[in-house]
Amino acid sequence: MRSKAPLLPFVLALLVQPAALAGPLSERLQAHLRNPRLDAAEWGVQVVSLDSGRVIFEQNAGHYFVPASNAKLFTCALALCALGPDRRIRTSVLAAAPPSPEGVLRGDVIFFGRGDPMLLGRWQGGPSRPDPLEDLAAQVAAAGVKVVEGDLVGDDSFFTTLPYGSGWEAADRD
Repeated sequence: MRSKAPLLPFVLALLVQPAALAGPLSERLQAHLRNPRLDAAEWGVQVVSLDSGRVIFEQNAGHYFVPASNAKLFTCALALCALGPDRRIRTSVLAAAPPSPEGVLRGDVIFFGRGDPMLLGRWQGGPSRPDPLEDLAAQVAAAGVKVVEGDLVGDDSFFTTLPYGSGWEAADRD
């Protein structure tokens, strides 16, 4: 198994370098990226001076990369910092009318999603973490619904943008 380079201390060191060190910083970055232990890695880097907006260093800055697990770590860390650890993303279950006294819902059941990451098709929870889709089904049953005479509709209209990035193939989302 290949050992991984200690990247985080290097990244943190970059954050505290003044713009005056652009030449040495660029050389240090190039030396780091030429490390043989990183030969299998693809890098897209752009370092910009916060003072002047001038590009200090770049390599493959315009190259598109398929996000990897490390990108997801930064995304999750940002969400945790911005939203806080107690934030919950709600999926609402809606219908145009209540069920009949016999439990028949005449019309569609609409699941209005807001991006709950727990609602992935690859749920791998356990006994202590029930399947979130079963939880939604339990909410429908708790409302007295026994039969649905309509469709189950997933409504993603909360989102006003495309579900994948510019230049991505639809298969890249998974």
